[in-house]
Amino acid sequence: MKRSPSPGARSQSVSAGPGSRRSLGAAAVCALVAGLGCSTAVSGEPGGDELGATRALIRIERIETLAPDGARAYALAHFAQVKGAAPRHTLELLDLGEALPEVGSCIDGRSGEAPDAWSTTGQVELLEAGEVTISTPTQVTSLAPRAFPTVRDLVSGVVYSSRDQAAEPLPSGTPYRVSASGSSVFAPIDVMAEAPEALSEVYVGGLSLSELSELPLAGSVPLRWAPSDSVRGQAGAAGQAGDWVVFELTDGLSRVVCSFDDRAGKGVVPSGVIESSGLTGGSATLSLHRVRVATFGDEASTLGEIRFDFEIAAPVQLR
Repeated sequence: MKRSPSPGARSQSVSAGPGSRRSLGAAAVCALVAGLGCSTAVSGEPGGDELGATRALIRIERIETLAPDGARAYALAHFAQVKGAAPRHTLELLDLGEALPEVGSCIDGRSGEAPDAWSTTGQVELLEAGEVTISTPTQVTSLAPRAFPTVRDLVSGVVYSSRDQAAEPLPSGTPYRVSASGSSVFAPIDVMAEAPEALSEVYVGGLSLSELSELPLAGSVPLRWAPSDSVRGQAGAAGQAGDWVVFELTDGLSRVVCSFDDRAGKGVVPSGVIESSGLTGGSATLSLHRVRVATFGDEASTLGEIRFDFEIAAPVQLR
């Protein structure tokens, strides 16, 4: 998911079935020794949002459509030093760190920033981190540094992204290793996380996604999916409490986003949520995302997050 909700978006509760959680944070903080390129696995509980900490945020996205060759993927990494208040809020406005609704709730609203959205932000320096690579058991992908456009004199520096949108280098259901060789302003990192499986057995309103062509603006929308293998296993398995499924419906101007606990295997977008969102009849895109977040870091130096967002999308007509 590439866009953060509008700052003025509304939040509503949804039905997520048993096991619904109020917190979206999905993974445990484990030690990453400051200044050393040590390797560590990441999973567990949400990390903090300490002021002044350097942020390492890595996003890996896969998008699959119903077209035979519809799969694409990309990776984005940035290493940010936020000076001033509200580091998470600042990164969200820059589309570098994305807010999602709490599990069991929805947000809706139009895209775009509120007039005072920037009034409480800090300044962001996007740091050079040396050579940045993302590795799976079968492939190593080097990310390219790219200059980030200046925004209101609040941000400067570089971000790192994959060179194309080929899906093969960024598969689902496999271990990932993210490494940065470091620079004079950023210590090396070498972290590992397990990617979730892609969504399967997805049903919307009783129809499989491939059969769905229309969606009513009024009424509730029941959802079903197969929980990932990692959340079917023994209680306490890595990633079990950290996976959630996100429903997204957008026409490019307005959208609805609802979050559910992956373990439930089902959820309901409540009646009235779509109707009151600003969405109108016509063409739209319906997406379901499986999201997993793994955090790592040392609160005294670098706090990091690897976010996997694996999406399946289909066009629909709203009526």
